[in-house]
Amino acid sequence: MELQEAIRNRRSIRRYQDKDVSDKVLNKILKAGLWAPYAAQRWLIVTVRKQETKKAMLEDFYAQGRNLHVLTAPVNIVVCCDLRERSMPALAKKDHGKEDFKLIFSVQETAAMIQNMLLTAHELGLGACWNGTFNDKRVATVLKLPNGVRPVAIISLGYPAETPKPPKRKSLGQILHKERFR
Repeated sequence: MELQEAIRNRRSIRRYQDKDVSDKVLNKILKAGLWAPYAAQRWLIVTVRKQETKKAMLEDFYAQGRNLHVLTAPVNIVVCCDLRERSMPALAKKDHGKEDFKLIFSVQETAAMIQNMLLTAHELGLGACWNGTFNDKRVATVLKLPNGVRPVAIISLGYPAETPKPPKRKSLGQILHKERFR
């Protein structure tokens, strides 16, 4: 599969076949994430396969009938950022022009990691969905994350049981500004 084809054909999948994702396949996806650009490699990953853990992570949302695909996915990848001071001593010594550089950099590097994993999953014939709607304090508690480690996204992953149509997208002309915002 060519890269541009993968970018244009990858979709958010919310229905999965009742088929396990092997550790070998999962590790290929996780390792692809490690090749993302980064500021300090402050990403951490927790994989979740057990139903009781999935239910506990998103209890509030299940009660509302939301994010049910996280429960039905064979595996979930919880991508976290490590905002603890010990994880970025070299970064703290430089002026980055942003007061909240630790947070901004963690968003940037985890987003890049997630995109690498989504494209790799698609290339391997799996479907995935980037989930950002969850109670991060609940997820942190359920997964026993230490203080300063924050869950950024939950990637539901499995073999797709649907083929969604592409969503409408804005044209480049609608979002592009040259030199200054018009």
